Amino acid sequence: MKSRVGIVHITILHGRYDTRIFQKECLSLRNSYDVILIVNDHLGNEVTDRISIVDLNLRRGNRFIWVRNSVNRINEILEDVRPRIVHIHDPELLWLYCKTEQKFRFVFDLHDDLVLQVLEKEYIPRFLRKLVSWCSSIFLTSFIKRIDGLITAADYMTDKYKCYNPRSITIWNYPIISKFKPKAEFRLEKQIKILFIGTAYTGRSLENLCEVITEPEFKEAFCLTIIGEVSELLLGKLRCFLQAGNIEILPPMKYAELYDIIQFYDIGFICDYKFERNEQIIPIKILEYMAAGLPVIGSSLSKVKNIIQECANGFIVDLDQENDSIRAILRQILSCPQKLKELGTNSFNSVKDYDWSKMEFQLKEFYDEILSDE
Repeated sequence: MKSRVGIVHITILHGRYDTRIFQKECLSLRNSYDVILIVNDHLGNEVTDRISIVDLNLRRGNRFIWVRNSVNRINEILEDVRPRIVHIHDPELLWLYCKTEQKFRFVFDLHDDLVLQVLEKEYIPRFLRKLVSWCSSIFLTSFIKRIDGLITAADYMTDKYKCYNPRSITIWNYPIISKFKPKAEFRLEKQIKILFIGTAYTGRSLENLCEVITEPEFKEAFCLTIIGEVSELLLGKLRCFLQAGNIEILPPMKYAELYDIIQFYDIGFICDYKFERNEQIIPIKILEYMAAGLPVIGSSLSKVKNIIQECANGFIVDLDQENDSIRAILRQILSCPQKLKELGTNSFNSVKDYDWSKMEFQLKEFYDEILSDE
């Protein structure tokens, strides 16, 4: 390693090729800075795309001990490489700020609204969720006040924390459009293929979609592919539908594979429940479907609804009567399947407004502003 590097990105929860961390932020910065990425995915050290990846390779056991050992090891690495900016991606690593004794410029990337997300966690008993959420808020704000910069993935989070740290910025998780292979032509086969990509859990309307498409009216006309990790709770709800034969669940794939295969589906599905934080975010999946030239079925949440209405590229599910709304949409598609081609074209023509290149420019400016204080 060089004795003085520019940026060190750190995560112990995400894989080394995470889309936001590696594919977007690290690769965007490599032409301006030397970049090191520290991970803990047990795949070893490597240098790829001019990014040095350092694997902590620490066994995960007791969570507290694991985080403590990770922070200690990361601190040793930082003392060695002496970066200009330390950019962390996990709330657990905020303790690193204390450990390093403020020797480095410190940036925290808040991917999700941790405080509101706690209220949705299936593994936390309901009666404890508000207390855990409140504790999370105290923990976060105490650190956000002290660090050199905060990055969030949605404007409402930036607005929420800007009063604690004026150097806060939104870096939307826009797709790298050039990576996608857009759908060349719509040739509908025996079944219309619906695609869901991402972490599947009970807050994403998948059980509602599965219930509807396995009904006799739609069973032969539609099929659904879910690509990603599926929670045990959701899997339990889906088992009775899997016997119908028109639903398949595939394990998570590397993005290089996803870029190639999305184009072979006919519709992208993204329909999150009315959790408070979902009202204010733009799900990356809807933009990825659009980049591949797919029409979309999305929720009536404000951000998603606005995109579908402005781009005229899909269908909106009424979350107050989900099953009936999904049935009506599928009937509409069956009555005029050729319409999917027009909607898919609208998707691809509209997605250019959401390209990562716009965020890349803002990220570099943000780093320059922090370093100007040196």
